Amino acid sequence: MKLIPYLMFREGKCREAFAFYAHALGGEIVSTATYGDMGPDIPEPMRPFIANIQLLAGGAMIMGADAMENPDGQATTSVNIEVDSIEDAKPLSAAERRAIRELLEGTDDMEQVLARTVRVLSHLTQQVAVIQVPRLDDVRVRHVEFVTLGGTQLLTVLIGSQGSVQQRLVTVPENTPEADLLAVRDAVLTLISGAPMREVPARIVALADTVDPSLFPLAAPIGVVLTELAGVGRADRMVLAGTANLARSSQDFQGNITPVLETLEEQVVLLRLLSELEQDANGVAVSIGSENPHSTLTEASLVASGYGPGNAAMIGVLGPTRMDYPGSIAAVRAIARYLSRILSA
Repeated sequence: MKLIPYLMFREGKCREAFAFYAHALGGEIVSTATYGDMGPDIPEPMRPFIANIQLLAGGAMIMGADAMENPDGQATTSVNIEVDSIEDAKPLSAAERRAIRELLEGTDDMEQVLARTVRVLSHLTQQVAVIQVPRLDDVRVRHVEFVTLGGTQLLTVLIGSQGSVQQRLVTVPENTPEADLLAVRDAVLTLISGAPMREVPARIVALADTVDPSLFPLAAPIGVVLTELAGVGRADRMVLAGTANLARSSQDFQGNITPVLETLEEQVVLLRLLSELEQDANGVAVSIGSENPHSTLTEASLVASGYGPGNAAMIGVLGPTRMDYPGSIAAVRAIARYLSRILSA
């Protein structure tokens, strides 16, 4: 067991303090990440502050971060414990939890939420973060909206029940009256509002018989685009961030990391692995080295957890087998819970 002091500072003093510690102890700051590094959506006052810093001195590790004050106005100190059992995962700091909450709750757009999520998870763990995009087979149509962009351009927006937003430009007759757009939208909503996404193509066929014949030149291209949008979320895909972290930890791989990078780029193998993982009683799945059934990942480990309705989709981190398992498990579990909460709102 290894004890790691984790120091939290008031008034943005973390960077200055660790520079002093490095000089006084003859150590080296091996890692620094600010809240601003987590992405452009972090509130401006938080961006320059340290989210995580690591100092190596005499074989010992000291970690720290800038944090908000306690009610008594004092800075805090905690101790992280590295253990041999991955069941003893360490909790996230209050500062890390606050950053996650403020970042993920800033948008209702599903694609933006997922992109922000993997950026945060990658910075917290210093690993590659991956997330399965939820399939829309069981998602229902929440709303359809049209936005005129002038001339013949119309933005068609399809919104799913779990917050997904699919949109595409469609060419329509020039100077289409607003009343005609409203009439077509009402007809579309009558046909597909509340329907499962998988039923949209079959239902939208009836649009030609539902609208006034004079509106068919407008309704026809809209129907085609809605059919295409409903199928976008039914393909397996994932979003990832932090590939550079893998390259920086190449010394932890005995062989060449190129096969791992190629697996990330192709996505198919990793998507299959995520789908095959079995979560334990705590909602976490861990696949280490040779436990991975795919030869390209025998020197890598994957920590993942389910999120969303029925925990049907997975979010996780991929890194070398020497990764910080307690820290990775804590981060993955926390973000999966936040994400599930957002999607159920």
